[in-house]
Amino acid sequence: MTPDVLLSAPRRSSATPDPGGKYAVYTVSTYSFQSHEKTSEIRVIDIVSGQSTLVTADRNASEPNWLGNATGLLWLKEGEDGATDLIFGSVDRVGESYVVGSLPGSISNVKLKALGPRKAAIAFTGKAWQNGTLYNGEKAPKKYTSARLYDQTMVRHWDQYVKPQKNAIWYGVLDASHGKWSLQSTWNALKGTSLESPIPTFGGKDDFDLSFGGLVFVAKDPRLPDAFIAPDLAAGPPAHMSFSTRARKVSLFLAKFPERTLSE
Repeated sequence: MTPDVLLSAPRRSSATPDPGGKYAVYTVSTYSFQSHEKTSEIRVIDIVSGQSTLVTADRNASEPNWLGNATGLLWLKEGEDGATDLIFGSVDRVGESYVVGSLPGSISNVKLKALGPRKAAIAFTGKAWQNGTLYNGEKAPKKYTSARLYDQTMVRHWDQYVKPQKNAIWYGVLDASHGKWSLQSTWNALKGTSLESPIPTFGGKDDFDLSFGGLVFVAKDPRLPDAFIAPDLAAGPPAHMSFSTRARKVSLFLAKFPERTLSE
């Protein structure tokens, strides 16, 4: 076993089974020391036979999720302009994928919830501008200096500088009533609030979840300073406490979808 062999070995993600338990989808990434390039694949394995099928070898494809029937998949494709496409494909029709919708920025942590045979709720995360719109680092105004000016105490969180763009959760509806899946309008669930979720720097899919009627997520308590350290509970319980994690106080929030959002 040499370092080259170890580093060029395929790296497989955990497999996610489809609702019927027949297939499981996973990703494979491999680095080649000959071409000095990384390849990425989305593959589906038949749980009974063990046969693996290539769905796409697009190096920009990621985060496959089961959608619709037992063979439908939705995944992300990162564009060169910083935007993200939602792609739908099927295990039965490999090579016949199509674009479900496009988003003007980088997103991740996609979650889906079936609302019916031809409708599903979708939630994902991304950076947001102060006005609540999706942030696109490729199209952001370029700065010609590395100087930073802060008017608050906490200027750095772990190994990252604090930036004006904050994490946010978007939600929307996927509809296939006309034969093909399409993305309807999306909304920033945290727009107009002082909340940020997932919690930087290590927050991700575990910080929120999606249901038929709304979102549940965790966020730092906005009433406390950014550099708040959890109190010593040995002195007695505080008057008010949600729970503490990552040495910061966070609270559990519920965002209810408007009635028209999922019924249209």
